[in-house]
Amino acid sequence: MAYLRRPRQGCYTRGVSEKGLLLCVDDDHSVLSLLGDLLGDAGYTVKAVASAFQARGFLSKNRPDLVILDRALPDAEGAQFMKEMRAQPGLDALPVLFLTARGSPADKAEGLHSGGDDY
Repeated sequence: MAYLRRPRQGCYTRGVSEKGLLLCVDDDHSVLSLLGDLLGDAGYTVKAVASAFQARGFLSKNRPDLVILDRALPDAEGAQFMKEMRAQPGLDALPVLFLTARGSPADKAEGLHSGGDDY
């Protein structure tokens, strides 16, 4: 299993790579750990956070190559957070992939309509 540093509750950073920086936003720590392991082993730098608040802080100082976003966060609904991101200069073209258990056609349509690139 890959090594993950845990600098504070809900935040994980794994490695530094030339493949790209990925931001994973999910309140399920097992999902964050799995994504960190799989994507880190594939050569990506992974920053994982457990809330929209933490994601906002990271995005205020960094520009990842991709955001992987859950729909159900403890402090925001993922589609609404996506709309917030799209309204900010510099984040409006950032690729976002929704990764969530909410998979109904209506949920998918809402996620894509909010600005997500894939669901």
